[in-house]
Amino acid sequence: MSERFDESNELDPKQKSFEEQWEHPKLVKVIGSGKYGLMGEFIPIYDISPEEPKTEVPFVIGMGWGAIPESDKKGIKYWTEHGRRVIVADTPHGISAEKKEDYPAVEIEKMTALYETLRASGIYMKEDGTATGQIDLMGRSEGAIFSTLFAYFYPKMVRNLVLENPAGLTGKTSKGIFVMRWMRQMKQDMLKEYKEAGVQPEDHFSEVLNRNLSKSIESVLAISGTDIREMLKEIKTNGAGVSLITTTEDRFFPPEKLVGKFEPDPLSITGKGKTTQELTEEYADRVHIEKGTHNSYFWQPEKFAKIIDEDLDSFEANKEKK
Repeated sequence: MSERFDESNELDPKQKSFEEQWEHPKLVKVIGSGKYGLMGEFIPIYDISPEEPKTEVPFVIGMGWGAIPESDKKGIKYWTEHGRRVIVADTPHGISAEKKEDYPAVEIEKMTALYETLRASGIYMKEDGTATGQIDLMGRSEGAIFSTLFAYFYPKMVRNLVLENPAGLTGKTSKGIFVMRWMRQMKQDMLKEYKEAGVQPEDHFSEVLNRNLSKSIESVLAISGTDIREMLKEIKTNGAGVSLITTTEDRFFPPEKLVGKFEPDPLSITGKGKTTQELTEEYADRVHIEKGTHNSYFWQPEKFAKIIDEDLDSFEANKEKK
Protein backbone atom coordinates (compact mmCIF):
# COMPACT_ATOMS: atom_id res chain seq x y z
CA MET A 1 0.00 0.00 0.00
CA SER A 2 2.79 2.46 0.78
CA GLU A 3 6.53 2.89 0.65
CA ARG A 4 8.66 5.00 2.94
CA PHE A 5 10.28 8.07 1.41
CA ASP A 6 13.02 9.27 3.75
CA GLU A 7 14.30 12.80 3.70
CA SER A 8 17.90 13.52 4.69
CA ASN A 9 17.84 13.57 8.48
CA GLU A 10 21.15 13.85 10.29
CA LEU A 11 19.85 14.55 13.78
CA ASP A 12 17.89 12.19 15.99
CA PRO A 13 14.28 13.48 16.20
CA LYS A 14 14.65 13.80 19.98
CA GLN A 15 17.44 16.35 19.41
CA LYS A 16 15.21 18.57 17.31
CA SER A 17 12.72 21.15 18.50
CA PHE A 18 8.99 20.68 17.99
CA GLU A 19 8.94 23.25 15.17
CA GLU A 20 11.93 21.65 13.41
CA GLN A 21 10.18 18.28 13.43
CA TRP A 22 6.88 19.83 12.37
CA GLU A 23 8.46 21.56 9.37
CA HIS A 24 9.94 18.26 8.09
CA PRO A 25 7.24 15.58 8.01
CA LYS A 26 7.99 12.15 6.59
CA LEU A 27 6.62 11.50 3.13
CA VAL A 28 4.89 8.27 2.15
CA LYS A 29 3.98 7.27 -1.39
CA VAL A 30 0.38 6.11 -1.42
CA ILE A 31 -1.01 3.63 -3.90
CA GLY A 32 -4.51 5.00 -4.20
CA SER A 33 -7.36 4.65 -6.60
CA GLY A 34 -6.80 6.45 -9.89
CA LYS A 35 -10.45 7.47 -9.74
CA TYR A 36 -9.66 9.79 -6.86
CA GLY A 37 -6.39 11.10 -8.24
CA LEU A 38 -4.07 9.65 -5.60
CA MET A 39 -2.01 7.32 -7.75
CA GLY A 40 1.63 7.90 -6.90
CA GLU A 41 1.05 10.87 -4.58
CA PHE A 42 3.19 11.50 -1.52
CA ILE A 43 1.41 12.39 1.70
CA PRO A 44 3.06 13.91 4.80
CA ILE A 45 3.20 12.05 8.08
CA TYR A 46 3.93 14.06 11.21
CA ASP A 47 5.85 11.86 13.65
CA ILE A 48 6.91 14.14 16.51
CA SER A 49 9.16 12.86 19.30
CA PRO A 50 9.52 14.48 22.74
CA GLU A 51 12.84 15.38 24.31
CA GLU A 52 12.13 13.19 27.33
CA PRO A 53 9.58 10.42 26.53
CA LYS A 54 7.55 9.08 29.43
CA THR A 55 6.34 6.11 27.41
CA GLU A 56 7.51 4.19 24.36
CA VAL A 57 3.94 3.84 23.09
CA PRO A 58 3.12 6.58 20.55
CA PHE A 59 -0.11 8.56 20.62
CA VAL A 60 -1.88 8.47 17.24
CA ILE A 61 -4.65 10.81 16.07
CA GLY A 62 -7.59 9.84 13.87
CA MET A 63 -8.71 13.27 12.67
CA GLY A 64 -12.28 14.39 12.27
CA TRP A 65 -14.14 15.44 9.15
CA GLY A 66 -12.69 18.63 7.66
CA ALA A 67 -9.47 18.56 9.71
CA ILE A 68 -5.83 18.45 8.66
CA PRO A 69 -2.77 17.99 10.92
CA GLU A 70 -2.42 21.77 11.31
CA SER A 71 -5.85 21.71 13.03
CA ASP A 72 -4.36 19.61 15.85
CA LYS A 73 -0.98 21.32 16.08
CA LYS A 74 -1.50 23.04 19.46
CA GLY A 75 -2.73 19.83 21.06
CA ILE A 76 0.13 17.86 19.53
CA LYS A 77 2.62 20.34 20.94
CA TYR A 78 1.08 19.91 24.41
CA TRP A 79 1.38 16.13 24.25
CA THR A 80 4.99 16.16 23.05
CA GLU A 81 5.89 18.66 25.78
CA HIS A 82 4.40 16.16 28.22
CA GLY A 83 6.47 13.26 26.98
CA ARG A 84 4.40 11.65 24.22
CA ARG A 85 5.50 10.76 20.72
CA VAL A 86 2.61 11.84 18.46
CA ILE A 87 1.81 10.51 14.98
CA VAL A 88 -0.76 12.00 12.60
CA ALA A 89 -1.02 11.89 8.80
CA ASP A 90 -2.59 14.23 6.29
CA THR A 91 -4.36 11.43 4.44
CA PRO A 92 -6.89 12.62 1.83
CA HIS A 93 -9.77 10.48 0.58
CA GLY A 94 -9.17 7.75 -1.94
CA ILE A 95 -6.74 5.33 -0.28
CA SER A 96 -7.05 1.99 -2.05
CA ALA A 97 -8.58 -0.42 0.48
CA GLU A 98 -10.12 -3.85 0.54
CA LYS A 99 -13.85 -3.48 1.19
CA LYS A 100 -15.38 -5.09 4.25
CA GLU A 101 -19.00 -6.16 4.31
CA ASP A 102 -21.31 -4.20 6.63
CA TYR A 103 -18.87 -1.28 7.00
CA PRO A 104 -18.88 2.00 5.03
CA ALA A 105 -16.21 1.90 2.31
CA VAL A 106 -15.08 5.47 3.01
CA GLU A 107 -14.39 4.63 6.67
CA ILE A 108 -12.49 1.47 5.74
CA GLU A 109 -10.37 3.62 3.42
CA LYS A 110 -9.55 5.96 6.29
CA MET A 111 -8.82 3.02 8.58
CA THR A 112 -6.45 1.70 5.92
CA ALA A 113 -4.79 5.12 5.64
CA LEU A 114 -4.25 5.00 9.41
CA TYR A 115 -2.67 1.56 9.13
CA GLU A 116 -0.38 2.73 6.31
CA THR A 117 0.64 5.74 8.40
CA LEU A 118 1.70 3.43 11.21
CA ARG A 119 3.46 0.97 8.92
CA ALA A 120 5.53 3.86 7.55
CA SER A 121 6.48 4.58 11.18
CA GLY A 122 7.48 0.96 11.83
CA ILE A 123 4.31 -0.25 13.58
CA TYR A 124 2.39 -3.02 11.80
CA MET A 125 1.09 -6.59 12.00
CA LYS A 126 3.61 -9.31 11.15
CA GLU A 127 2.77 -12.45 9.19
CA ASP A 128 2.83 -14.53 12.39
CA GLY A 129 -0.07 -12.46 13.78
CA THR A 130 1.97 -10.43 16.24
CA ALA A 131 2.40 -6.65 16.18
CA THR A 132 5.69 -4.79 16.04
CA GLY A 133 4.35 -2.34 18.61
CA GLN A 134 1.29 -0.79 20.24
CA ILE A 135 -0.31 2.64 20.09
CA ASP A 136 -2.61 4.81 22.13
CA LEU A 137 -5.24 5.95 19.64
CA MET A 138 -7.59 8.94 19.64
CA GLY A 139 -10.51 9.40 17.25
CA ARG A 140 -12.39 12.67 17.32
CA SER A 141 -15.74 13.30 15.64
CA GLU A 142 -15.79 11.19 12.44
CA GLY A 143 -12.33 9.94 13.40
CA ALA A 144 -13.97 7.94 16.18
CA ILE A 145 -15.52 5.67 13.54
CA PHE A 146 -12.41 4.64 11.65
CA SER A 147 -10.31 4.64 14.85
CA THR A 148 -12.79 2.25 16.48
CA LEU A 149 -12.73 0.12 13.32
CA PHE A 150 -8.94 0.05 13.58
CA ALA A 151 -9.00 -1.02 17.24
CA TYR A 152 -11.63 -3.64 16.39
CA PHE A 153 -9.74 -5.19 13.46
CA TYR A 154 -6.24 -4.77 14.95
CA PRO A 155 -6.75 -5.26 18.72
CA LYS A 156 -3.12 -6.26 19.32
CA MET A 157 -1.97 -2.87 18.09
CA VAL A 158 -4.15 -0.66 20.32
CA ARG A 159 -3.38 -0.28 24.01
CA ASN A 160 -5.89 2.50 24.78
CA LEU A 161 -8.63 4.25 22.81
CA VAL A 162 -9.83 7.83 23.36
CA LEU A 163 -13.02 9.06 21.67
CA GLU A 164 -13.55 12.84 21.68
CA ASN A 165 -17.01 14.15 20.71
CA PRO A 166 -17.40 10.87 18.81
CA ALA A 167 -19.58 9.94 15.88
CA GLY A 168 -21.11 6.47 15.90
CA LEU A 169 -22.51 6.37 19.43
CA THR A 170 -25.88 8.07 18.95
CA GLY A 171 -27.56 5.52 16.69
CA LYS A 172 -28.40 5.68 12.99
CA THR A 173 -30.15 8.75 11.56
CA SER A 174 -31.97 9.60 8.34
CA LYS A 175 -29.19 10.49 5.91
CA GLY A 176 -30.90 13.48 4.32
CA ILE A 177 -31.91 15.02 7.64
CA PHE A 178 -28.46 14.41 9.12
CA VAL A 179 -26.61 16.03 6.19
CA MET A 180 -28.78 19.17 6.36
CA ARG A 181 -28.38 19.35 10.12
CA TRP A 182 -24.62 18.78 9.82
CA MET A 183 -24.07 21.66 7.39
CA ARG A 184 -26.38 24.04 9.27
CA GLN A 185 -24.91 23.26 12.68
CA MET A 186 -21.32 23.44 11.44
CA LYS A 187 -21.94 26.98 10.23
CA GLN A 188 -23.62 27.97 13.52
CA ASP A 189 -20.74 26.56 15.57
CA MET A 190 -18.16 28.36 13.46
CA LEU A 191 -19.94 31.70 13.97
CA LYS A 192 -20.36 31.06 17.69
CA GLU A 193 -16.70 30.16 18.20
CA TYR A 194 -15.47 33.10 16.17
CA LYS A 195 -17.59 35.45 18.27
CA GLU A 196 -16.60 33.94 21.63
CA ALA A 197 -12.96 33.04 21.05
CA GLY A 198 -11.93 35.04 18.00
CA VAL A 199 -10.93 31.85 16.22
CA GLN A 200 -12.36 29.89 13.34
CA PRO A 201 -10.91 26.39 13.68
CA GLU A 202 -12.60 25.05 10.56
CA ASP A 203 -10.71 27.32 8.17
CA HIS A 204 -9.38 24.14 6.57
CA PHE A 205 -12.82 23.06 5.33
CA SER A 206 -12.42 24.48 1.85
CA GLU A 207 -9.03 22.82 1.42
CA VAL A 208 -10.42 19.44 2.44
CA LEU A 209 -13.60 19.78 0.38
CA ASN A 210 -11.68 20.80 -2.73
CA ARG A 211 -9.67 17.57 -2.62
CA ASN A 212 -12.76 15.52 -3.25
CA LEU A 213 -16.25 16.92 -2.69
CA SER A 214 -18.09 13.66 -3.40
CA LYS A 215 -15.97 11.75 -0.86
CA SER A 216 -16.50 14.47 1.73
CA ILE A 217 -20.26 14.09 1.31
CA GLU A 218 -19.92 10.30 1.38
CA SER A 219 -18.17 10.65 4.73
CA VAL A 220 -21.08 12.63 6.19
CA LEU A 221 -23.51 9.98 4.93
CA ALA A 222 -21.37 7.27 6.54
CA ILE A 223 -21.45 9.13 9.86
CA SER A 224 -25.27 9.17 9.81
CA GLY A 225 -25.51 5.42 9.33
CA THR A 226 -22.68 3.96 11.42
CA ASP A 227 -23.05 2.52 14.91
CA ILE A 228 -19.80 1.60 16.70
CA ARG A 229 -21.28 0.62 20.07
CA GLU A 230 -20.99 -3.16 19.76
CA MET A 231 -17.42 -2.87 18.47
CA LEU A 232 -16.57 -0.57 21.36
CA LYS A 233 -17.89 -3.08 23.90
CA GLU A 234 -15.67 -5.78 22.43
CA ILE A 235 -12.63 -3.47 22.37
CA LYS A 236 -13.13 -2.72 26.07
CA THR A 237 -13.71 -6.41 26.87
CA ASN A 238 -10.42 -7.25 25.13
CA GLY A 239 -8.56 -5.10 27.63
CA ALA A 240 -8.03 -1.73 25.97
CA GLY A 241 -8.65 1.30 28.17
CA VAL A 242 -11.47 3.41 26.71
CA SER A 243 -12.00 7.10 27.45
CA LEU A 244 -15.01 9.09 26.23
CA ILE A 245 -15.08 12.90 26.13
CA THR A 246 -18.18 14.86 25.13
CA THR A 247 -19.30 18.48 25.45
CA THR A 248 -22.48 20.04 26.79
CA GLU A 249 -23.39 21.86 23.56
CA ASP A 250 -22.45 19.27 20.96
CA ARG A 251 -25.43 19.41 18.58
CA PHE A 252 -24.02 16.80 16.21
CA PHE A 253 -23.70 14.06 18.83
CA PRO A 254 -25.64 15.33 21.89
CA PRO A 255 -24.31 14.15 25.27
CA GLU A 256 -27.75 12.99 26.38
CA LYS A 257 -27.74 10.48 23.52
CA LEU A 258 -24.24 9.33 24.41
CA VAL A 259 -24.52 8.93 28.15
CA GLY A 260 -28.22 8.83 28.96
CA LYS A 261 -30.20 11.56 30.69
CA PHE A 262 -27.96 14.59 31.12
CA GLU A 263 -28.48 17.32 33.72
CA PRO A 264 -26.05 20.28 33.50
CA ASP A 265 -24.62 21.30 36.87
CA PRO A 266 -24.70 25.13 37.15
CA LEU A 267 -22.25 25.03 40.06
CA SER A 268 -19.57 23.30 38.02
CA ILE A 269 -16.87 25.57 36.61
CA THR A 270 -16.07 23.10 33.86
CA GLY A 271 -19.69 22.61 32.91
CA LYS A 272 -19.66 18.97 33.94
CA GLY A 273 -23.06 17.46 34.51
CA LYS A 274 -24.73 14.52 36.15
CA THR A 275 -25.86 11.45 34.28
CA THR A 276 -28.27 8.72 35.29
CA GLN A 277 -27.22 6.18 32.68
CA GLU A 278 -23.54 6.47 31.98
CA LEU A 279 -21.56 4.48 29.44
CA THR A 280 -18.86 3.77 32.01
CA GLU A 281 -19.45 0.08 32.58
CA GLU A 282 -20.52 -1.05 29.14
CA TYR A 283 -18.57 1.10 26.69
CA ALA A 284 -15.94 3.18 28.48
CA ASP A 285 -13.74 3.21 31.56
CA ARG A 286 -13.84 7.00 31.85
CA VAL A 287 -16.50 9.51 30.76
CA HIS A 288 -15.96 13.28 30.71
CA ILE A 289 -18.69 15.85 30.05
CA GLU A 290 -17.10 19.25 29.50
CA LYS A 291 -18.57 22.66 28.81
CA GLY A 292 -18.34 23.62 25.14
CA THR A 293 -19.43 22.95 21.56
CA HIS A 294 -18.47 20.14 19.18
CA ASN A 295 -15.36 22.06 18.12
CA SER A 296 -14.21 23.45 21.49
CA TYR A 297 -11.40 20.89 21.20
CA PHE A 298 -9.75 23.20 18.65
CA TRP A 299 -9.98 26.53 20.47
CA GLN A 300 -9.29 25.14 23.95
CA PRO A 301 -6.57 22.66 22.94
CA GLU A 302 -4.68 22.57 26.24
CA LYS A 303 -7.83 21.86 28.24
CA PHE A 304 -8.73 18.79 26.16
CA ALA A 305 -5.13 17.70 25.65
CA LYS A 306 -4.65 17.68 29.43
CA ILE A 307 -7.74 15.50 30.01
CA ILE A 308 -6.57 13.02 27.38
CA ASP A 309 -3.00 12.95 28.67
CA GLU A 310 -4.14 12.32 32.25
CA ASP A 311 -6.51 9.52 31.17
CA LEU A 312 -3.70 7.79 29.29
CA ASP A 313 -1.40 8.18 32.31
CA SER A 314 -4.09 6.62 34.49
CA PHE A 315 -4.66 3.71 32.11
CA GLU A 316 -0.93 3.02 31.99
CA ALA A 317 -0.59 3.16 35.78
CA ASN A 318 -3.50 0.73 36.20
CA LYS A 319 -1.98 -1.71 33.71
CA GLU A 320 1.34 -1.60 35.58
CA LYS A 321 -0.44 -2.40 38.85
CA LYS A 322 -2.20 -5.38 37.29
